[in-house]
Amino acid sequence: RDIFAAVDFFVCSRIDSFIGNSVSTFSALQIAKRRGKHSSWYNSRSIPLLADFMQVHEIPIVYTYTEASQVFGQLFLKASILSVRKAFGMGIDINIIYHGTEDTAFLAWLMHQHVIIHNHEPKWLPIIEKLRLKGNQEASHL
Repeated sequence: RDIFAAVDFFVCSRIDSFIGNSVSTFSALQIAKRRGKHSSWYNSRSIPLLADFMQVHEIPIVYTYTEASQVFGQLFLKASILSVRKAFGMGIDINIIYHGTEDTAFLAWLMHQHVIIHNHEPKWLPIIEKLRLKGNQEASHL
């Protein structure tokens, strides 16, 4: 198991960008290795190991977006990205976990804003309706 963890670490070290779990030592090391550039985390507002022990203080900004979103979702996302650029300039990384390939105008706009695009193709997407129908509708918040 430890050998596989070492292989994972070195393989991940060679990819351009990394998104990891906020409470994972593995993720903290990957983000620290990149000095916070082209990397981010999910599940929390901070990574205790990075802030307190490893002294990596740059906080990356991460959005998620799917082309199946309503129009206002894209408008709010654009407004937020422009706000970040106005407040912090081009010196801060903005990441987006992006699902879709059809909206080339929006993708071009993101690239013009120097947003780092992480393409996301969920493997579960083809069966989502089947999963929804099998769920307990009385217990669901949807």
